[in-house]
Amino acid sequence: MSALTYTTYVTRNGVDTVTGKADLLAIDYSYGNTGIGTIGHQIELSMYQGWGDALKASVNGQATMSGSCTRESASFPAQTLAPMNSWKTGESFFDTTATNPGDIGTCRTTWYLTFTNGTYEPAVAPYSLNEFRCDNATAGRASVGCVVPWYASAPPREASCRSPSRPSTGRCRRRGPRSNVALPV
Repeated sequence: MSALTYTTYVTRNGVDTVTGKADLLAIDYSYGNTGIGTIGHQIELSMYQGWGDALKASVNGQATMSGSCTRESASFPAQTLAPMNSWKTGESFFDTTATNPGDIGTCRTTWYLTFTNGTYEPAVAPYSLNEFRCDNATAGRASVGCVVPWYASAPPREASCRSPSRPSTGRCRRRGPRSNVALPV
């Protein structure tokens, strides 16, 4: 999740005067699967406060990609920012071109959000997401799959105890992966 501010202004005699402002939340996420050669990239925007001419704006999006992939589909039609606290959404899908046995490729996707508003010049904000690694080179798999390469899967949970860590009960404590939360054994 990230914050985004859309500001409208006019310039008169070399002086900029702000005529409106819209503060938005942007949530974008991508997903793939080790057994599917398609990745998805979705984005959602919601204006949570604003004033002036910025409230009259619309936003639309264009999905692009780079690397070993092609765009299967993309949709983010023009939608007004108002009313506040409503979600504007876009969704896109990309297919890997690394489909032959032994192929390895990467794909990076980006949404370009364009804000339009009457006579104001359009404003563009890019949102890129995780680069995916797609391959048909995994031993024991007959199909293509796409994953975020730097994301390691969680290790299995382990429980071990040398001495009771909870003297009152004599029980050990087990911790979940990457967590400081103690879980009872």
